[in-house]
Amino acid sequence: MVKLNGGVKTRYAPVLLSLMALTTLMLLMTPMGRLQAGEPSAKTVEPLTQFPQASVQVGSVKTPFKVWLAATYERREQGLMFVKHLNPDQGMLFVFDTVEPQAFWMKNTFIPLDILYISSSYTVIHIAANAKPHSLDPIQSLGPVKWVLELPGGSCSRLNIAVGDSVALKP
Repeated sequence: MVKLNGGVKTRYAPVLLSLMALTTLMLLMTPMGRLQAGEPSAKTVEPLTQFPQASVQVGSVKTPFKVWLAATYERREQGLMFVKHLNPDQGMLFVFDTVEPQAFWMKNTFIPLDILYISSSYTVIHIAANAKPHSLDPIQSLGPVKWVLELPGGSCSRLNIAVGDSVALKP
């Protein structure tokens, strides 16, 4: 028997001590300041030229946006991180497998973005205009969505894109 907890003897002490030692060892072996699991670094990002592309028409805007599609977990995680410039007609469309509320952040994003949350009925339900670069604040969809469209910051204001606008996706 091993004394634990102020000298009280317990038969589980060896197991508890082993678990504590293993946990401590695992913590010591973890590099400090490393990226969270699944989070891309500037060295591991997939070039946007390898993403599939599509066109997206929003509201009454005559010219469609040329967008990269982020339809896999890895591409959605990467998003527009580390991108330093978008042309006015470019963006990224995030495609989700299920319709549910979403939240985005701007970590490692160098440019302001307009984030449009789009319902399964192809309607814009929320717009986060000019999302602040590098912000860790979650930007909520305010409802269930199937798609999220990121455009250069100020696009919605410049083109009069608003909540309630319809969205057409073209492969």
